[in-house]
Amino acid sequence: MVLRCALGKNDASLFLRSSEFLWQEGHTMHETAEEAMEETMRMLHTYEEFYKNVLAIPAVTGQKTEKEKVCGRCSDLAPSSP
Repeated sequence: MVLRCALGKNDASLFLRSSEFLWQEGHTMHETAEEAMEETMRMLHTYEEFYKNVLAIPAVTGQKTEKEKVCGRCSDLAPSSP
């Protein structure tokens, strides 16, 4: 079980996640935005393949909404099951 407090621009919200929740997070540093996006897309593809081929869960990768993304980030991309 994961308990997380998310502090957003307009609010703070608590949410619980059960053991079924798959949470992947990556932190890297790159010289250019292009290199960062290339690595991001490579890892998203890796996660999608793992969801599909190992866990047998369909995955859809997409960009999080302004409300969902972490403060200070340009964007958040994540795989999720439909």
